[in-house]
Parts: sequence; structure tokens; C-alpha cells
Amino acid sequence: LIPKVNIFNTGYPQFIPDLMRLSKPIVALAGDTIIYRGDAAEEMFFIKAGEVQIIASDDKTVVAILGSGAYFGEIGVLLGVKRTVTVKALTNCVLNVIDKDSLFSVLDKYPDQMKLMRKVAKQRKKTTKIRDFELGGGFNVDSEASELIEGEKRDDPNIL
Repeated sequence: LIPKVNIFNTGYPQFIPDLMRLSKPIVALAGDTIIYRGDAAEEMFFIKAGEVQIIASDDKTVVAILGSGAYFGEIGVLLGVKRTVTVKALTNCVLNVIDKDSLFSVLDKYPDQMKLMRKVAKQRKKTTKIRDFELGGGFNVDSEASELIEGEKRDDPNIL
């Protein structure tokens, strides 16, 4: 599952197995709220199967629907802020979850990966407020992550 997530394919082969060892599977049923906006951020989620909807700060606008191979919950964990969105299971979901302490224990070994993930989290955070969408904002996770990854690879000769 985690190898499918674009941001984790940055050239550190051991990074993905390190994350996978520390993540745990959970199930969310269609309609379940997985994350509530404003709550403390204690974990990050990876979607193995199913779809979730990301609901903006107005608590009604769906800003994204994520499916297998996507992730969410990283903004609060990586940036040290409360949850910026509400996330609900659109269908029955199988998720892998990694708690904040475990995530940072892995990221401490890969400082360049942490830097990249924080950049992407900051970009994604910009799309959680409804006014960003009213102003024509938005964020294509795959293309932005790819651009950031390629930039990091050019800047750091140690990244494969």
C-alpha cells in the first residue's frame, strides 16, 4: 500500500518498509467520521481500500474524494496543528494508521523525507479552507508531490 503513495517513492528504499512495520490496519464503515476538524492530530492514515471524503472548514463542502493509495491526516501531525478538515468514509474502508510518535521515529532517520513531507503538508493545508476554493485555489496532490519530489532529487545528490 505505502509504496503506491507518490510522496514516499523518493529514493530511500528502507523508508517504506520502516513505515509499514509501524502501521496498523483498521476498518471504517461507510458514513463513519474518521477525523473531526479541530481535534488533536495523533495519527496519519493510508487508504488500502475504499474511499473517503475530505470536508472543508465550512463543514459541508467536499474538497476531495480519496481512494486506494492515498493518505490523509498528515497536516496536523507534521505541522503540529489541530485537524484542519473532517474526513468521512464514503464507502467501507480498510486503512493503515501510523501514530505520530511512530511516524516521527521513522522520519528522524530520514530528515530529507521529513522536509519533503512537511512541504507537501503545507501545500495541502492551503486547500482546507473553503475560501481557497472560492478563489480558484486547489491542490492536485499527485502533480504537486511529483514536482516537489523531483525538486528534492535535483537538490540532494543522495536521493536516488
